[in-house]
Amino acid sequence: MVAQDGLSMHFESSTVKRRNHGRNKNGRGHVKPVRCSNCSRCVPKDKAIKRYTVRPMVELAAVRDITEALVYKEYTLPKFYIKIHYCISCAVHAHIVRVRSRVGRRSRAPPPRFRFKDGKKVAPAQAAKPLNSAMNPFRLVADLMHLASIFILLLKMQKTRSVAGISFKTQALYATVFLTRYTDLFTNFQSIYNTTMKVFFIATSLYIVYLMKFKFKATNDPRLDTFKVQYVLGGAAALSLVANYAFTVQEVLWTFSIYLEALAILPQLFMLTKTGEAEVITTHYLFALGTYRGLYLINWIYRYWTEYYVDWIVWIAGAVQTGLYCDFFYIYFTKVLKGAKFELPQ
Repeated sequence: MVAQDGLSMHFESSTVKRRNHGRNKNGRGHVKPVRCSNCSRCVPKDKAIKRYTVRPMVELAAVRDITEALVYKEYTLPKFYIKIHYCISCAVHAHIVRVRSRVGRRSRAPPPRFRFKDGKKVAPAQAAKPLNSAMNPFRLVADLMHLASIFILLLKMQKTRSVAGISFKTQALYATVFLTRYTDLFTNFQSIYNTTMKVFFIATSLYIVYLMKFKFKATNDPRLDTFKVQYVLGGAAALSLVANYAFTVQEVLWTFSIYLEALAILPQLFMLTKTGEAEVITTHYLFALGTYRGLYLINWIYRYWTEYYVDWIVWIAGAVQTGLYCDFFYIYFTKVLKGAKFELPQ
């Protein structure tokens, strides 16, 4: 609203919750209203919740009497096919529609449509039912590769009693990623598998930072780990404040972790480029880490076709992170797998 009083103008704006203001007019300037079937409230037709119901033309108590009095035994009583409109309030209180959970509101995927399987129409709720992690082969393999990369890194540290060739800044960034992403660890329970993985990633990332900072500190050479991580942290923080799904503390931290994970491997790759060579077990660790991210790209494509899953922030960040590994993958396949010494071009 604009209020003009003499030479001064006052602008007032209300909070906008949805981009289309909860309407489905598709550019139309006016939509005829309808009456709520429950409370008779006047509701725009495009905003009303619409349901179809089938009712017999006579009362249920009289159906038996009419059926016995009919001459034609095969005669079927006609029915009414009624389209009922509800306002949002009545639809929610009558459990016709339900409010999504806080995690569910993060999804910007369109509502599921009817799908056909073996020539039969599948209900939308069944078609859109999320798959369990154990049922999704690509996500399961991706998680196994992520676990393998962590075990390879821990095995390297414990076997050689050294952290040479490992970037402390990369491991500190990964610890920051998990701490800022899983802030809902104690408030949002999805499954035992999900909670176990969250606890494992947080614990192992902090344990790796502890080993590099204290237990094997003598084998860590800070002169080789000189990548300026302040640019990565600042860029991820700025993007999370600008491009996010909701401007809340938890949502901004989650978005920050997505952007930060995409660039967290840069100090490690920069360190490899600076030294020009690395141990084979270190390259195995990086290969497993890159494969985990590449498999997640396939997992997102699979979920898009099966669950209508859409998340542009995660997709773009994952594509950028996978792109950073492309040059490393080429050298890994051409040299390491053939038994040659791993050396990066100077």
